[in-house]
Order: sequence, then C-alpha cells, then structure tokens
Amino acid sequence: MDIRYIIVYSSIVVWLLPPFRQYRGNYFSFFLVLGLEGLSTILFSYLHISLLKVYNIMNIIVLFSLINFTSIKKYWYLFFLSLAIILLINHTSDNKLIVFTIILTHLIIFYIFLKDTAINYNKNGSLSIGYFIILLYEITAILKFCLALSNIRTGIIFFYLTTAFESFIAIFFTIYKLEESLSIKLALASKK
Repeated sequence: MDIRYIIVYSSIVVWLLPPFRQYRGNYFSFFLVLGLEGLSTILFSYLHISLLKVYNIMNIIVLFSLINFTSIKKYWYLFFLSLAIILLINHTSDNKLIVFTIILTHLIIFYIFLKDTAINYNKNGSLSIGYFIILLYEITAILKFCLALSNIRTGIIFFYLTTAFESFIAIFFTIYKLEESLSIKLALASKK
C-alpha cells in the first residue's frame, strides 16, 4: 500500500478518537465534526465527488460547531446563507476558489480559538497547552491549503506531512481534554 494512503487512512481513524475524550467539554461538537469529516471524505470519494468540495462543506460545519447554539438559533439564516454560498462556490468555481474559501474558514476558526485562548488566559492566569496545540493545528491546516494553492508539487508533499503531524495532535486530544490540559503559568512583568 502507498505511504500516502497509510497517512490519510490512519489520520482518519485517529481523528475518530478525540470526541470520546472531549465528551461533555466545550469543544465536543468541534471534535465530533472533525472526526466525521474524515469518514465523509471516504464515503464521498467512493461516490466520485471532489474531496475539496466535501472539505469546503465540512469546514463551514466545523466553524458553526464552535458557535454558541443559542446564537445559531438566533441567526439561523446566516448558517443557511453560508451553506448556500459554499454550495454555489462548489458548483460554479474552480479548485483555487474552493481552496481559498477553505483557508478563509480556517482563518476564522483560528481567530475563534485565539480569542478563547486569550479569555482562558485572562480568567486563569495561565496558558493551557490544549489551546496552544489547537492553534498549532489550525496553523498547519492553513499552511497546508496555502501551499496546495500556491505550489502544487511541494504543496502535495507538505499536505501529507502535515496530515501525519495532525495525527499526533489528534492523539494529544485523545489523552487530554482541550480546556483541562496542562497549563503554563506566564508572568508578564510590567516594566516601569
């Protein structure tokens, strides 16, 4: 079996595990959708549907999994509008625009986690390793698609390398809950 298939399929299996550890946590739905994302890509690839189009749809669902349920109920039309725009882009655009929307979605997700990290630091006075790792995951996802967009040859190699690295991130979140992971106390000294 080709090493690429081993990396991809093992990553899909490993990402099915974190939702069990994150159960009843603030980010359970995020990890659940990430785990289901891999399974859905396998299913749709057998139906000969473009994987980029599947990722594009799943990423908007991942984004909405991070938003408070009451906000989604209040602004439900934005969810359907976003999904309609994604479906329109999938249907009418080339792969570069699809990859661009995936990158844009990951940038928004990164911003949400950065905000949550700052709130957690302000509340506890320490930096949770879990937040740092999830930010690292989002950075690798953004870089992976940026390189795929700009340079096909090295982008594909980097795509598989980051997918392998992301499997280690999944193992971390299988062991530790994101909000209850190890913390580092940071003393920010003010100079006078």
